[in-house]
Amino acid sequence: MQQLTTELAAAHPLMSISYSHRQSRDSAKAGNLRYIMEHTAKHGGSPFVLFLDADMAPDTTILTELVPYFIGPPPGRRPLGFVQSPQFFVNLGETDWLNRHHVAYHALFQQLYGGWLQACWCGTGALFARDALSPSILQLSADQGTITEDAFIAILITNAGYDSIFHAPVVARGFAVPSVAQHLDQQIRIETGAFQNLINTRFLTRLPLPIAIGFWTRTVALISYPLLKLPT
Repeated sequence: MQQLTTELAAAHPLMSISYSHRQSRDSAKAGNLRYIMEHTAKHGGSPFVLFLDADMAPDTTILTELVPYFIGPPPGRRPLGFVQSPQFFVNLGETDWLNRHHVAYHALFQQLYGGWLQACWCGTGALFARDALSPSILQLSADQGTITEDAFIAILITNAGYDSIFHAPVVARGFAVPSVAQHLDQQIRIETGAFQNLINTRFLTRLPLPIAIGFWTRTVALISYPLLKLPT
């Protein structure tokens, strides 16, 4: 990655392209964002921050598709905090049930959340307004230590007075967990994180009721799953 970045910087001398990485891995995504915000601020700081997981390859059109949402009047009465795009996985077939699960989530729930101007950040594939990622939000997320800190940051951005929307077309592609066991482990982590977010945000009183109910549903699923596994 560092070599590729060096080659890109040499090929585009008029653009500010650089490579940087953290020495520590504390606070996961919140720590990554806090580090890169501080690092880029030393070089002027772009008004937008694109966040992608290391295994996600963006389309060449990703910025031309996402940036226009921030130009002109905001979609609601509040400033736009971020745009979330779908997670799409190339290692799963279109008929694979794991892929259908992800597609259904983005096609249904994210569309609904976006309709309320309250999209959920999925940890990758999102373009943020730099102003929405305030030091206080990132510090609070790091201090709380919730498992699903991406969703927690989205909640904090909402509570800070920003809207967020969902961009339906796929603009980045990556790899999903390939087995059912790994998928279940991932889901348990998500449900646990949803419960943590309920507690950390005083039960999401500033989110629309349907979204708050969605978090409660995940909490019920977290409690019910191990009970269903008990011997009868």
